Amino acid sequence: MIRPDEPTEAAPTRTVTVVGAGNIGSFLIPLLGRMGRIGHVTIIDRDVYEQKNLTVQDISGGDVGKPKAEVQARRLKRLFPWVEAEAIVASAADVPLGRYRSDLLLMCLDSKAARQDVHRPGYRLGMVMIDAGVNATAGMLARVTVYVPGPGSACLECGWSQRDYDALEQARPCLDGRIEATPTNSPSCLGALAASLQAIEAGKHLNGEAGGLSGGQEVVLDVQSQAHCVTALRPDPACRFDHQVWEIEPIRPGAGQITLGEAMDLGGADRLGGPATIELEGQPFVRTLQCTECGQVRLTLRLLGRLRLSDRRCRRCGRKMTPLGADMAGRLGRASVARRTLDKSLKSIGFEDGDVLTVMGRSGAAGHFELGGGPGRTRDGNCRQNGQKERHRDGRNL
Repeated sequence: MIRPDEPTEAAPTRTVTVVGAGNIGSFLIPLLGRMGRIGHVTIIDRDVYEQKNLTVQDISGGDVGKPKAEVQARRLKRLFPWVEAEAIVASAADVPLGRYRSDLLLMCLDSKAARQDVHRPGYRLGMVMIDAGVNATAGMLARVTVYVPGPGSACLECGWSQRDYDALEQARPCLDGRIEATPTNSPSCLGALAASLQAIEAGKHLNGEAGGLSGGQEVVLDVQSQAHCVTALRPDPACRFDHQVWEIEPIRPGAGQITLGEAMDLGGADRLGGPATIELEGQPFVRTLQCTECGQVRLTLRLLGRLRLSDRRCRRCGRKMTPLGADMAGRLGRASVARRTLDKSLKSIGFEDGDVLTVMGRSGAAGHFELGGGPGRTRDGNCRQNGQKERHRDGRNL
């Protein structure tokens, strides 16, 4: 007989990344621990639990006001001591790509924009992704979709029309660049159902069992009408996403040990065909900030998603400063920055260990390099203690 405090195998080694710890994710995470084969779970969520979540998410009153990722990591570790639980309190778009890496990526999100932010790094890493969703306004729908990167396989965006892109939730300056999604208002039972379906599919993929959904397949249950539908998503040759799985080269220097100029030389001029530029996918470089109150302008250079509170505070009046969109850049080259800036570390402009920077030459050839990814590094780039690792966005250990 298997005791609840013991794994089902001597050394569980499978790893899973869960993004979203709300209506679906809060029910899913304990199910992963009960599988017995999973030894590490990374939980990503930027939000804190609110009073209104008590009736629709798997939490207790004492969890209100606490970061969702931390609450779930601590509970998982308490229930299943053999599982390493890592909490990342951050927006999915701001998490270094390397931190997503695991055997399986489970998406428990409530908006198209958030799914896009998670799907892209998952695809770049070549990960199997299982996306779950609920809809209580068009019936009582629970959905699970599987994406497997590769030739001829549909991705998240293959089924999107121009209307879908137009309707994407937009980040608003008044929300510090956060995306405001419409709440699903789904009952806890529907979230628990979607989590169960997702856990079942996750188990099939981790165990290599037959009968699981293949890449581009989707199952939808309408529990109001007792309907059950399995569909295959078609790849779209005109899809806006490029469907590229990156070949990533890990490098030993971390973000604090390599300069901007050195990063531009990573690919080699011969290999890339001339002077190179660097970029971090999904993270433009902010070069100018303006105060919303007094109009004060300040020059800077930092990744948009890595702006600090101190960067956003006006030194003249103390009010908030916002990036000027017209002066943001998707990539940087030697000609676009001052010579002294080339000697700055990547960390000083917002890069972190685990980020995968793209170095592109004039010929269009590109190389992808993971910072701090050299030998001797743990899976998340840090040492663990007591099997549990919890970190804030700024890297503080809890």
